[in-house]
Amino acid sequence: MVTRTERSSQRTARRSPDEFFVSAKDSTPLFYERRGRVGERTLVPLDGILWNGDIWRYLFEYFENTHELVHPHYRGHG
Repeated sequence: MVTRTERSSQRTARRSPDEFFVSAKDSTPLFYERRGRVGERTLVPLDGILWNGDIWRYLFEYFENTHELVHPHYRGHG
């Protein structure tokens, strides 16, 4: 059972990203990062073809206190 105190601590904002790798079906490692408030609405920013995603840092700063952010990196991109 999760108590109110535990629930509120789970929703604290992550200032620096947690970084993860997952394996694609062909075993290619794919990188993604998570930040923001755990348990809140999740935003998934996607990079453009000719854009490495540096602009996201401004949106991360804006949204990380109210949302969870999951930023996947495309295969071979960034």
